This record gives sequence, C-alpha cells and structure tokens, in this order.
Amino acid sequence: MNRKVDLIVVGGGLSGMTAAAFAARKGKKCILITKGNGTITIGSGTIDVLGYLPNGKPVSNPFEAVTFLPKRHPYQLIGELTVRNALKNFSELVGEENVIYKTRSQKNTYVVTAAGTIKPTWMVTESMDMSIIPDIKNICILGIEGMKDFYPELIIKGLSSKKYFANKTFTQAKLHFPESERNISTFNVAQYLETENGLKWLVQGIKQQGNQSDLIILPPILGTTFLPHLLHKLEQKSNCLIRECDVLPPTITGYRLNILLRYILKKYHVTIIDNAAVTSAEVKDNHCISVITTQNSNIRKYEATHFIIATGGIISNGILTKHNRAWEPIFNIDLPANPSSPDWANKELYPKIKKSHLFSMIGPTVDSFLRPTDSDGNPICDNVFFIGNTLNGYDSAYEKSGNGVAISTAYFASLNV
Repeated sequence: MNRKVDLIVVGGGLSGMTAAAFAARKGKKCILITKGNGTITIGSGTIDVLGYLPNGKPVSNPFEAVTFLPKRHPYQLIGELTVRNALKNFSELVGEENVIYKTRSQKNTYVVTAAGTIKPTWMVTESMDMSIIPDIKNICILGIEGMKDFYPELIIKGLSSKKYFANKTFTQAKLHFPESERNISTFNVAQYLETENGLKWLVQGIKQQGNQSDLIILPPILGTTFLPHLLHKLEQKSNCLIRECDVLPPTITGYRLNILLRYILKKYHVTIIDNAAVTSAEVKDNHCISVITTQNSNIRKYEATHFIIATGGIISNGILTKHNRAWEPIFNIDLPANPSSPDWANKELYPKIKKSHLFSMIGPTVDSFLRPTDSDGNPICDNVFFIGNTLNGYDSAYEKSGNGVAISTAYFASLNV
C-alpha cells in the first residue's frame, strides 16, 4: 500500500499528462499510472479544437461552433469558457519551457500533411504554422531520398487542388542523406540535424535545391525535441522560410510533445509509474478508495483523494468490447452499445455521406462534473472523473477535436481536485 496522495491519474496520453500537470502546478501531490504512452506519440502534436461539426460542416471559429454541438458533447458539458481557459493554461504550461503554440486570431489555421491534404487545427508550433501561405508565391517540397511516407510529387498534386494554395508555384527536390542508404526515418534525420554536420548538410541542400523558393516544406525532421532555435538558425543560414508537414504515425511531432510533458511532470514532482496496468478499483459507498495495478506480475494498491481516468477509447483499451457487450474495465461500467449491431461501424472508412463511426463515440455517460453515472443519472463514484477519449458523445478523429477535448476536460477535472 502506498501513502495516500491528492490525485491519481490513470493514463499517460495527452489528457492524462496534462491533467496531472495542471493539478501538480496548483501544488497537489499526484501520481500518474500508465501502461504506455497513449496515442500522443502517433499524433501530430498540434492542438485540434474543432475542425468539423458532426454533420460534416467545416468550422472556422471553434468557440462559436460549440453551441451547435450535441448536448452530450464534452465541450457542451464543460462550456466554451472552460475550453478557452484550458487552452490558455496549456499555452502557459508549455510556454514555461519556451515552447510557443501559435493561433490564428479567432480562426482555425491549417497544417500540411504528407498525403497532400490540409488539416484544420487551432494551435501549432512555429515550425508547422502555415498561416504564412497567403503571402507566399513559390513553394518547394523538399524530401529525402529513401525516406518512406514522404513523396513530394504526391504532396504537390494534392495541395495544387486546394483553394488555400491557389496561385502558388510548386517545385520539388530530394536530398541525399549521408548517414544511410535505405530505410531512412524522420527520427534518423531529426537526430542528425541536432549535430553541427547535420545542420550544414541541410543548409547546403536547401541552397542548392530550393534557393528560388519563398518557402521550403520539409518532413518533420527539425530535432527530436522542440528546438525553435534550430528552425531560426536554419532559416537565417538558408535565407528562406522553413516549415514542417504532418506525416503518417509514428511522428516526431507527437514524440516531441510527449517528451516535453514528461519533463514538465517531473519538474512539478509528479510520480510516474510506467508499465503498470490498472485492473480494478476499490469502491465503497459510491466513493473510490484506491486503484489496483499489475506490474511485472506484482499487484499493488494506490490510494488517493481523487481519481482521473484518462485511459482512452477502444484503440487504447480504455473501452473493451466482446460480442454484444461494451464496457469500461476499471469500474466495470456497462455501456449502452452493441458491437454486434450493423450500425457499429460504417462500411466505408471515410463515407461520402458525413456520418461518424458508432464505435468511436462510445464511453461512460458522465454528469456535469465528468463523473461517471448510472442509468438514472446518479454518480457511480463522487471522486472519479473521466476525461479525454474515454468520454462518449463525440468522434475525435471525425471532428478533428481530439487534443482540444483532451486538454479541456483535463483542465476541467483538475479544477475539482
């Protein structure tokens, strides 16, 4: 048995880490229990608040669009003002480490993807900020020979058809990577660019291949951690604007955010218990007393005054399914969903008729404090809060709202600790 703390957070993804950081920043003694890194390392590292309404309509200002969301949507439960305050506090949190997330006034901005699409988002780091595009004429997509999942010709073909890139002139080129002949990953190149030789190599390549361009778009290779000085040094030496695009997972950009948040948690003295699975909880009189973990065949009990559950959805095993049952495993909460139903998923991954996949929207029903409730709306546990992708009522991938919901609900739950 460990000594009782103020808060135990279960789940090491974006929502779990930010919840622990927000609470610890207020002086609360916290433990974070995680069996992995969550989906943060396969994400883009951008903060998508709301890109599309459930009916598929694009969103310009996410905060104005909150009122059009269903009542059970997490943003509706916690309110627009809470979402704004959460993002402000997140900016301050990472800003303490000189990492700046930028916004585009009151409108969504866009990031370029390696598929040649543009993705709406709210907050981006400078290296991915595409708000400069309206003032740009000539763009060079600069790839690296042997790098998988980054093909300049595919990106140009896609971007050329987008209104946001109308009247732009595109060129493409590829650099030879001196450290390897094949199977080159963004991680390989990012590590190399953290050396003086790596920086010289890229500057020389840009001058040779893209010196007639106003903007160079690269794969995400500007360091394995957030290194804004590397971007500025590269732009200064090459005399050209440089930006990174989003690529298929796993991504350097998500990895950077994971490393940053782990550093912040340690700075605020959060105890991190890795590779531990929370299997159950001890509940008495609708009050959670402890959670039980298994780690390397060892069973342990951890007590706290409050608990935040940030274990994610089906992908992260925060929600389990079997035949005709779906449930949340820690508190054994049955969910009103039938995996055997023909409505469980659409036949098309990206259906022409805008419609979310049912399996991506299931989760425990919660009250206005994000506490799980029974079928009558009564809290199952008065000191347990569910956040992030564990919640029901929204499709994070479809709406482009995942990281926004993660941070906002994490902040809201931390206020109750």
